[in-house]
Amino acid sequence: MTGWQLVLGAVVIAPLVPVLDTGPFVLDGPAIAGYTWLAVPGTTIAYAVWFSAGRRLPATSTAMLGALSPVVAALVGWVWLGQALSGVQSAGFALALVAALLGQTAAHRPAGTPRRPGGEPAGCPGRVPAAP
Repeated sequence: MTGWQLVLGAVVIAPLVPVLDTGPFVLDGPAIAGYTWLAVPGTTIAYAVWFSAGRRLPATSTAMLGALSPVVAALVGWVWLGQALSGVQSAGFALALVAALLGQTAAHRPAGTPRRPGGEPAGCPGRVPAAP
């Protein structure tokens, strides 16, 4: 499904390129490196990790990982490009980290449900297998 969304997006935006893009199209080494970066780690590996996590983690944990996307982008900008965060940006960075951490550590159970020593809610033997 995701692949088709990317194809559809390219089909929709392609006719606008000659109208909106005013710069020359140059396919040199840096451009190829940029496209490769977007295609391999930025898309292929990222989607593989995301869907792998989706199969292994609870849905609430996977959803909370989305809050880390701007955090990772800010870290990459800081480490590789020497960019700095303003005070407001730093507060947002900290808020996103705290939200992701709380989302991962929060109890995934209804309020008031006691927990067994193993960590599962009482009366819940584990994941229910999917119906055939």
